[in-house]
Amino acid sequence: MAEAEDPRGELLSPGMTLLVPVIIGVAVLLVAVVASHRFLASEEAKRGRQKLIQARDLLRECLSQTEREEYEAAEKTASRAVLLAPELHTAYFFRGKARANLGQFKEAIADYSESIRRNPDKEDTYQDYFARGKAHLQLSMLELAERDFSKALAVQKYFGEALVARALVRKQLGNESGAEDDLKRARQLGTAVKP
Repeated sequence: MAEAEDPRGELLSPGMTLLVPVIIGVAVLLVAVVASHRFLASEEAKRGRQKLIQARDLLRECLSQTEREEYEAAEKTASRAVLLAPELHTAYFFRGKARANLGQFKEAIADYSESIRRNPDKEDTYQDYFARGKAHLQLSMLELAERDFSKALAVQKYFGEALVARALVRKQLGNESGAEDDLKRARQLGTAVKP
């Protein structure tokens, strides 16, 4: 058997000569595996984008249902969006709104909490905190409601509705001066305040 010469000009032993095709085969296999992983990742990304688009369409439908006060349908539609794209924080927010409108405040609180947790833009969470605060208020969880309204205001300090809601809670908690301060700020923002 003739000895093969390696690229550097050195002779390969006969045993090494048999390994060269194996090494080349393994390299080709690795390239094929990497290519297939990239293809699968690309396909997965496409499916993920499609699911995200479908979920957003469902949320538009949910919003329309909510505007028509079809809260049970809105809750089911938002739940489908959650299943399709659980990473989409707004799906939890809309489902929370539907559940709150159905009087399911504990479930709404859980959804608002999940929306807050999943929201990558913390500047956008003031709506979640406000909605969760209202749900806490419905359950007479006054301290938690006050905390959520305060968190909403920490994110969006010119949020008149949150000031009025926190004033209501503060008054119920016996914090008259805090309630008056909130109402004064709300009036300065032009928010309607009931006497």
